[in-house]
Amino acid sequence: GGCRAGKWEPMFDRRIARRTGAVRDRVAHDFQAINIDFGGDPGGVAFGSDQGVFMKNVSDADMRTNLRLVSGNGDMSNNIIMHPSIAMGEEPHTRYLVTALWDWGPVASWDNGTHWPSWQTPDDGSALGFFGEGGGCFGVGRSVYSLCIHHHNVARSSRGGKNFSRFVVPNGASVGAPAFARRAGSR
Repeated sequence: GGCRAGKWEPMFDRRIARRTGAVRDRVAHDFQAINIDFGGDPGGVAFGSDQGVFMKNVSDADMRTNLRLVSGNGDMSNNIIMHPSIAMGEEPHTRYLVTALWDWGPVASWDNGTHWPSWQTPDDGSALGFFGEGGGCFGVGRSVYSLCIHHHNVARSSRGGKNFSRFVVPNGASVGAPAFARRAGSR
């Protein structure tokens, strides 16, 4: 980062949501390598992390004033999908997908996986902000129900992943994957 008025400011990666245009700045972390003089630029530095590869912005003459990192990821995603929930969508012929993943936390798609806007609008309802990274999500057969489970958190949606309700298991217990029984003749 850089020192501004006696305070250290972090370098960051900017993400812009497709549906709402909302801007979210994230600080890359979990660095695996710091490459000095990256690309032959004096002062150029690249950071390899679980979130991708980011380069210090050297477009400023003094190379110190712009803290926004340049993303070297393009349209690539390096997130690891843990377990997706696939549920019937509210629109005809759509499936809602919700997954807990590493390294940015849960994400959701309301258009068969074409885009991953997650919970951006009031209609999307409550998100899984309490999950962090890890856990797993589960569809409940051919239905509109979705479950997501991580440690002591159990989240349930009757809208395919929109508007989750949260249940916290008491006494420090941890919850595993659900077990389902198929009704005779249901398939």
